[in-house]
Amino acid sequence: MYVITYLPPWLEATVMSAELESGSLYRTLEEKEGLIVTGGRRVVEAVVARDDLARQLEVESGAPLLFVESLSWDQSSRPFECYRAWHRADRTKIE
Repeated sequence: MYVITYLPPWLEATVMSAELESGSLYRTLEEKEGLIVTGGRRVVEAVVARDDLARQLEVESGAPLLFVESLSWDQSSRPFECYRAWHRADRTKIE
């Protein structure tokens, strides 16, 4: 999976000091900021891997990928996270 995540500047210190390689972004935000995820919208689309993304995901150029656009909001209905993710279709199950 290749992900680009956008977060507001007020979360920068919390996110930059967090151990996210093995931890959860949402758990960190809840524990450190009191932010609780209460909703989100995800859109999934079938796309093909372009050359640069194919290299990153170790697939052939033109291979099928699943592209996910996401927006999450907190208990105040305030959007706080937006991401774009490209998943290998041969290794992903979305529920």
